Amino acid sequence: MDVLILAGDETLRDWLLEFLPQHTPTVVSSPAEVWRNLEGRRFALVILTNFRIIGAASILQAVTAVPDDYDAPVLFLAGYLDAELKAECSRRRIPWRRVPITPEGLRRELRLALDS
Repeated sequence: MDVLILAGDETLRDWLLEFLPQHTPTVVSSPAEVWRNLEGRRFALVILTNFRIIGAASILQAVTAVPDDYDAPVLFLAGYLDAELKAECSRRRIPWRRVPITPEGLRRELRLALDS
């Protein structure tokens, strides 16, 4: 299964990839790259982060990179989370979790997202 990951931070990216050995990851570092990859392609899961995102005028762009009508699971892992980000995630029905997250917690979130 293909997984799209928005992660500008190499350490976080590498850590996430450890939990997805059976999946084919596509890793991007900007919201624009998320848009380009979602055009005409289906992913089993999209993981968004707001760590060192390139070309983002606002931290909100990490979440708004996925179109409202995208029909695959999306998970937002946030180092910084404010009321506006929470509201946007809620409006888009995107579950969010703060990082750091325990390995067990991340496994659970990935399993829930991939099983939905």
